[in-house]
Amino acid sequence: MSGPFAWSKEGDPARLLKCLNAHGEARFVGGCVRDSLLGHPPGPPGATDIDVATTLHPQQLIDILSGEGVTVIPTGVDHGTVTAVMNHVPYEITTLRSDVTTDGRRATVAFTDDWVMDAGRRDFTINALYLSLDGTIFDYHDGQADLKGGRVAFIGAPEDRIKEDYLRILRFLRFSARFSDGLDEAGWRACVAHIEGLNTLSKERIWQEVTKLFGAARAPRVLAEAGKVQMLDAICPSPSSPDAFEIVHGAVEGDVSPALGLASLRPTADRSVLAAQFKPSNAVLDAAEALKIAGDGLAKGMPLREAVYRFGQTAARDGALWALGQGEPSPIAADWLASAKLALTMDAPVCPYKGADLLRKGMEPGPHLGTLLTRAEEAWIKAGFPDDSAVQQAILHKVLTTAQKH
Repeated sequence: MSGPFAWSKEGDPARLLKCLNAHGEARFVGGCVRDSLLGHPPGPPGATDIDVATTLHPQQLIDILSGEGVTVIPTGVDHGTVTAVMNHVPYEITTLRSDVTTDGRRATVAFTDDWVMDAGRRDFTINALYLSLDGTIFDYHDGQADLKGGRVAFIGAPEDRIKEDYLRILRFLRFSARFSDGLDEAGWRACVAHIEGLNTLSKERIWQEVTKLFGAARAPRVLAEAGKVQMLDAICPSPSSPDAFEIVHGAVEGDVSPALGLASLRPTADRSVLAAQFKPSNAVLDAAEALKIAGDGLAKGMPLREAVYRFGQTAARDGALWALGQGEPSPIAADWLASAKLALTMDAPVCPYKGADLLRKGMEPGPHLGTLLTRAEEAWIKAGFPDDSAVQQAILHKVLTTAQKH
């Protein structure tokens, strides 16, 4: 079967919708429909989220799907959402809703069977697209026209949508960076007018949006615009560098990782500031810290192979890209891009020295062994990582002889 919606006619997605439509009404909704219209269907199971909207209520969904042997997780029943897991792939299913009250961070909702009302509470026209099992597209806000025209527009009055959830300011940036050549004027005016609303959001929600933005095709453009109106300052008070991010973004082959994006956009922020303002994982903070240290080392003349040895291939590659963004001169290769690509082809050398080597040479056990091993390792690095065993032993002998003299 061919066509942009072939995925909806077969396998678990079709089985799920058939099951739900036997008891109520259900349609695919959001990104899976939008992206398919652009020629990017979900692809392999789990590659792209497939979401479903339905008139059925959460408990009905749990009962119906459990009865069919489907695992159901009550991920957000108060807001009408459960997750069905079929062959290890999650499908988020949400009951049609209308907002009762909103405070800019969360909403109190009421369930409904009105598809138009459900569409009206969504953020952008291109995200309010529904697909029935027979292939009918339901588009209540001209989302297809906006998608074709490369326009990311709020549904209804932009100010109203933003006041419902201030995270939509960042979502507007992210979706514009992905689907549009520019920023919708009315939407952008409303975002700028409500910058202070970003201060009410949790750091975790902000970080989730920012990391998704890093990899968008036109991220540098929207971040530059955000920088002009102090929007980046509202997210994090440390100095931002959209220009450096643009250089790195243009040089990366593939997505910009959260660590590289963060380090490039906020090159002078220390770990404590980034941890407090974004609350990324320790792994991201570790990676951001390592690539900046690697980049600084490379800029000061550290051989690329040494950077790979000390920090690993990825940190050495990202360090070279980060240094490129900082405008650092490159003493290690023709240019930073060449160094970045070369880093990923280098296997990290393996240190030839172990504590057992020192014991075999008559050294007594104790803390001093660690000091001697470090000295031997540094001497081996300085010598250019020789792999000849005779040279390695000569280096070790010299280190031990020098230590014994002192």
